[in-house]
Amino acid sequence: METRFQQPATRHFNGGEGIVFANGSVYFATKGDNRIWRYNPVTNVLSVLYDDDVPVNGVNGIAHGLDNLTANTNGSIFVAEDGGDMQVVLISALGVSQAVVQFVNRPDSEVTGIAFDPSNTRMYVSSQRNPGETFEITGPFTQW
Repeated sequence: METRFQQPATRHFNGGEGIVFANGSVYFATKGDNRIWRYNPVTNVLSVLYDDDVPVNGVNGIAHGLDNLTANTNGSIFVAEDGGDMQVVLISALGVSQAVVQFVNRPDSEVTGIAFDPSNTRMYVSSQRNPGETFEITGPFTQW
């Protein structure tokens, strides 16, 4: 029997993707339902930080096709889209989404590999295909 069926109380997720530990919590993306989850290992609480179908301040989220993610040294969560609008999207601690970078004219590609230098003045991000390229974007990114 497959491991996922051995424990009946197991929580199932729709298309697990990127994961990062920041601010004392584990954050991960599920592409199938466009959600960012937050797990606090101290309190053992799992919650949804972002859901593109649930309005925050009256506005639906802008991130779709959620894939890999990271946090900068301030702990802000940045998620890459696999499809969607080909953006890097900031997800605030309140679940508000804001586009930071958008790739254009990149058919059949996806955004990947978001990383920051220790000073939060440079973001590195790649377009995976057609052509595969990595970009350095100058900040600062400390306002998030």
